[in-house]
Formats: sequence, structure tokens, C-alpha cells
Amino acid sequence: MKKLIGVALLAATLFTASCKKETDAQLLAKRLQDVIRTEHVERVLYSESTVGDPSNWTIYGDYGKAYSFDPPLVKIENHVYSLTSLKTYEVVTISGYQCLVLIF
Repeated sequence: MKKLIGVALLAATLFTASCKKETDAQLLAKRLQDVIRTEHVERVLYSESTVGDPSNWTIYGDYGKAYSFDPPLVKIENHVYSLTSLKTYEVVTISGYQCLVLIF
């Protein structure tokens, strides 16, 4: 009986934690969408940590134009990333385009 209660408490704790992360991810998605709108961002790009200076990157074709937010996920081109893993972001000009670089 004690084990059953312990398992139930653990499950409730994990459920509560996952709900909070989704709420944080929803708020983050809204903030990023506000940044895209106010900074006139044309492309959204992904980076693992800070790999060099993004302003030295080159964008080929339409890369970064296809993105969508579906908290807790963000889809960039055909790749899906978790907003709960986002470390930081920055707006930079790359190849003449205003870009939002998401750093995971």
C-alpha cells in the first residue's frame, strides 16, 4: 500500500513538472514570436551552443524561412527542437537577412 501511494505521488510530481515546462515553453514561444515581429526577422536558424559568430555564416536559398512554433516544440525547415532545451537566442544579420538564431 505504501509503495502504491509512493508511486502515485511520484507520478503526480512528474505530471506537475511536465505541465510547468509546457507552460514555460508556451511563454517562450510567444516571446520569440514577439521578437520575430518587432525585429522584422526573416529567417529562424538553429545552432548548437555558440559555434562561431553567426554574422559570419552564409545562408543558401530559402533556408530558415520555413519555421513554426507548436509549444513545447519549434520546427525549423524539417527539423524539430524542444524549446525547453533552448539556452539563448540572438537576432543577427546573416547574408543580408535579419535572422533569429536559436541556440540549444
